[in-house]
Amino acid sequence: MSVIPQDIVDAIRAQLGSDDSFTRETLLQADLGLDSLDEVEIVVRLEGKRGIEVPDGVLDSMKTVGDLVAAIEGVAPSAGAVS
Repeated sequence: MSVIPQDIVDAIRAQLGSDDSFTRETLLQADLGLDSLDEVEIVVRLEGKRGIEVPDGVLDSMKTVGDLVAAIEGVAPSAGAVS
């Protein structure tokens, strides 16, 4: 099992308001209790932090933490983004 990047862990925990643990297999809605707005807010937070833009259609297919990681890591940084 691969490690979840810390910025993604931090974004999920900030949205949850807790330090709950989770894995890539954890379901965003059923296990963590997130709704679609929570998911969008997590993605927006990570887009700003990483200087990326996740296509809207990708959000619809995110079911697990692993899906979220793949969506975030699968997007190249925007031109001029600061690391």
